[in-house]
Amino acid sequence: MDASEALVALAHQRVPDADVRVGDMEALPYEDDTFDLVTGFKSFFFANDFVAALSEARRVASSGAPIVIQVWGPHESNDLEAMKELARPFLPPRPAHAPPEPDYSEPGVLEDMAIGPGLTPERASWLWRASSLSSGPNTRPSRLMQSSPAWRRTGRRRLHPSERVPLADRASLSPEDDLLARDARRCQVELRVARHTDRLDELVAFYRDGIGLTEIGGFQGHDGYDGVFLAIPGTRAHLELTSGGRHGAPQPHPETLLVLYLGDQGSVDAVVNRVGVAPVQPANPYWADRASTIEDPDGFRVVLVPEEWPV
Repeated sequence: MDASEALVALAHQRVPDADVRVGDMEALPYEDDTFDLVTGFKSFFFANDFVAALSEARRVASSGAPIVIQVWGPHESNDLEAMKELARPFLPPRPAHAPPEPDYSEPGVLEDMAIGPGLTPERASWLWRASSLSSGPNTRPSRLMQSSPAWRRTGRRRLHPSERVPLADRASLSPEDDLLARDARRCQVELRVARHTDRLDELVAFYRDGIGLTEIGGFQGHDGYDGVFLAIPGTRAHLELTSGGRHGAPQPHPETLLVLYLGDQGSVDAVVNRVGVAPVQPANPYWADRASTIEDPDGFRVVLVPEEWPV
């Protein structure tokens, strides 16, 4: 399937007996449970809504069918980046209010985005391939690194996070190992921090559209609760925002902080501009000259650090 009528026509010329259709990844022209395998080779991220495209892939996959997602590798190792830089001036600008697009090659990003459509991460791996581009007699081969995480659909219902299958090839640790002190780098810890609020829509907009977290799923009417899951890009950590139930929102405290290391001052300034609130004076003087502190709609504080977290 392709969105281009011209390319579909070319495919029909080359493979006349193939069932090739014009369609949209976010509204696939196929019935439910049609395919025993669904693949998206360097394509899902071109959809306007990546998660919606994954939801459609899940819908047309039969029960137990694998869904394979392939994306480009790290920018610094990808020859395509040079071509993208040349083409970027001719593309429409990204909306000013839109959060930055996540780097899909970062470990954990695709795994997080798969949860919303109800997919279970099963295996992630790197694919290395050398490609020869013959545009002239003296051209040299270029090397592309591509990431190919794959997920298997395990049924129609939405999966609870506790049902996720661990990624393959995780290092096994002996009982004698001190996981936190001696072997922390070999152990993947999954973290979700939940916070209650009476302003769910405002808070989601603040953290998703302002801070730049990725909305990966949620729920409504679950025993009187509504909630939204937000992934912190580049990590396996989530922020869960909930509303409803018998308890109101907690009271903010100036020392209760969400600290985000954004890498550089430009990224911090971009977040401050998107959220549209002025920084506040931190209670802890340590952050005064090291970061910008802002308050979310509930009054809780977020510290934006223009540095990378030291590994």
